[in-house]
Amino acid sequence: MIKEIMFHELQNILHSKKFVVAFAIVSVLMLLSVALGVRNYQSQMNSYNTLLNLNEQEMREKKNWTSFTTKAVRKPAPVQIFVSGVNFDIGRYAVISSFEQTNVNHSVYSDDPFFAVFRFLDFSFIAVFVLSLFILVFTYDAVNGEAENGTLKLIFANPVPRGTYLAGKIAGIWCGVLLPLLIPMLLSLALLLASGVPLAFWDALSVIGIFGMVLLLGSFFVLLGVLLSVLIRRPAVSFLTALAAWMFFTCIIPRAGILLAGQMVYVPGIQEIKGEQDQYEKQRWAQHMQKLQERWNGREAPANGLSSEERQAFRDKNMWAWMEEDEKDRKQVQEDIGQHFTGLQERLKNSKRELERLALLFARFSPVAAFQLTVMDMTAGDTRMKDRFDDALARYKKDFLAYKTEKAKQSGSPGGIRIMFDSESGLKIDAGRDKGTLDVSGVPRFQSASIAGAEAASSTLINGSIIGIMSILLFGAAFAGFLRFDMR
Repeated sequence: MIKEIMFHELQNILHSKKFVVAFAIVSVLMLLSVALGVRNYQSQMNSYNTLLNLNEQEMREKKNWTSFTTKAVRKPAPVQIFVSGVNFDIGRYAVISSFEQTNVNHSVYSDDPFFAVFRFLDFSFIAVFVLSLFILVFTYDAVNGEAENGTLKLIFANPVPRGTYLAGKIAGIWCGVLLPLLIPMLLSLALLLASGVPLAFWDALSVIGIFGMVLLLGSFFVLLGVLLSVLIRRPAVSFLTALAAWMFFTCIIPRAGILLAGQMVYVPGIQEIKGEQDQYEKQRWAQHMQKLQERWNGREAPANGLSSEERQAFRDKNMWAWMEEDEKDRKQVQEDIGQHFTGLQERLKNSKRELERLALLFARFSPVAAFQLTVMDMTAGDTRMKDRFDDALARYKKDFLAYKTEKAKQSGSPGGIRIMFDSESGLKIDAGRDKGTLDVSGVPRFQSASIAGAEAASSTLINGSIIGIMSILLFGAAFAGFLRFDMR
């Protein structure tokens, strides 16, 4: 009996004009999103290779190791073709130098703000804002529509169990609405492969996972529409209610979760952190200068009462030791300032993590948010992407500066500009330009950070379970409501 009901519903959907229109629109949008994603990926790969070549050229043109710097460039990921996540929001590269803090610069949206206005079209957008609405169009009158035109009364004039009818109805709608989506999904994958985009094993697995999550989210909206058609007698009212529910799940709950978390966790602003760092830096240097003045006064004390020649000889004898002591103290001040800045950054990062944890916890009450979080984790475009990039930059900077220091020692030249004067040759300025170019073949190369497979699998399991549990609850509520449904 279930099979007959399912095939009847499937036949009705496939023969309807609105299915042809909906399927055509969704298919075109999916293929278009992949085509645009491939084009954006290839453009970013060109920019990535250009930055690497320019950085290589700049490194080769350096004359000494003291002024030697490099750039750490983030490599685009192929899976961002399907889900962009925050890939375009964070910077693409950072300058690695011993003289300044490492900051990530030049995101796609900062360089081209126009794209930030409309964002990019990807699978996540299509599933949330297009496919879900089309599913509700097919399901809002699944039961009450047949009750209104009298079909339901004719069906139950026969000995058909209500549970059997509802299960067949849901199965037919699911097969009619979601299974045809496999066609544009497979065509999208074929388009990706034909474009020559390299897909690693994890990338291919992520793409399959995205397709699975699209079907899972679609199942939720199928059950939501059927539930509303059972609980609400008039199809026009159930349609308006379905639109309100769609807006509630897609827009209100995720943003309300962020607002609620923002009221519970205080996150200091960038300017506040910078002001606190500047104040500490001024205070620390003032302490250093005061200590330096007191130290020099103490150093000059033993020379009091000596002649000018004796005083100068005393200074010449101790000057090197004094300079080493002052240099050591100066480096300690710089280290203290760096550690203080690191502590401020860690405090800011911890408060942001707590805010993010609470916001995502509240947002997961929406299956749409759970879906978006899952597919972003699969493609490593999640909200922790910048933290992973920053951590990778910190590790790379440590390795790079260690290599640079070692090469400077081996070269025996501190670099910089030397100004010398003697009575025979006069003034001579040496900027190190006659030393030739540097050998940069052994310079450490930056490796982009990626999300761990276990972490992505755990997120997929948690968020997928949330959508599955909500779908089961909707099915139970629809079944219970249909048992009390008035056939008249």
